[in-house]
Amino acid sequence: MAEAIARSVREDELEELLALYRHMHEHDPDIVGEPWLEELCARSCRTRIWT
Repeated sequence: MAEAIARSVREDELEELLALYRHMHEHDPDIVGEPWLEELCARSCRTRIWT
């Protein structure tokens, strides 16, 4: 379900979600590897938002 939600995110929401992910990761490094995050990262790489 989470992966489907990640795929449904609009392009204009990606940057905001990735900023939230970076903030969360600073406080909880174990968040890496979640399937929905991997999907967001893959989408953001395709749209060149990920830096």
